[in-house]
Amino acid sequence: MISLLLSCLCRWWRAPRGVAVALALLAVLAGAPGPAGAADPARITTNTQVLDLWPHVRLLGGPQAEGSLAQVIARDADFQAPTGPHANLGIRRDTVWLRVALALDRDAPDRWLFDVNYPALDRLDVHLLRDGRVIRRVQLGDALVVADRPMVARSHVVELPLEPGARYELLIRVRTTSSMIVPISLSTPAAFLAREARAEAFQGVLAGIGLCLLVYSLTLWIVLRDAAFGCYATIVAGVTLFFL
Repeated sequence: MISLLLSCLCRWWRAPRGVAVALALLAVLAGAPGPAGAADPARITTNTQVLDLWPHVRLLGGPQAEGSLAQVIARDADFQAPTGPHANLGIRRDTVWLRVALALDRDAPDRWLFDVNYPALDRLDVHLLRDGRVIRRVQLGDALVVADRPMVARSHVVELPLEPGARYELLIRVRTTSSMIVPISLSTPAAFLAREARAEAFQGVLAGIGLCLLVYSLTLWIVLRDAAFGCYATIVAGVTLFFL
């Protein structure tokens, strides 16, 4: 598209054809993606409170992602930077591995919570590696009852033992039947609790609004005998229950 526009502009300016072709080739070369390479590690400093990990993610999907952990670790060159919306891989039925390198400064905090802030994910297998060796393995996801989760929380959370001055690698296997939305982050316990307090207050407001709308629509359905209000009450109840 860029090369076509440049070509049209050059013809409009009555530039020689050779100049138009050269400009078009330059546009194609400038827009061509470079080699994937390894993503920069997510650096944790003394001032870090919340760190979005998605800009540092590389992913592996398709048939190659069906192997064992050792096989996936060996396929480092096959991991690619994600494309598309932030932390959103769309509707996928295959297994996807996410890989994130972590680097902690020597004066960084030592308590960190790994959080996947989308409760509707079915299964997440989180592996924390140091020097190529798995030091923590935990399962998350809505397929687990609350009592079996590492932390009782709204989202999928686990505390990771991260030593200041060290380097780690996170490998997360994601499988779900819904949209694969994976907003992953690291946060200190204080920052996580502050965010959850705001989220729960917002959820309370939504629940109150949903309850009022449900009572309103049910009342009109009973008084007016109009089936449209019954359908509206069903929609409101479904949306409210999903958020709850």
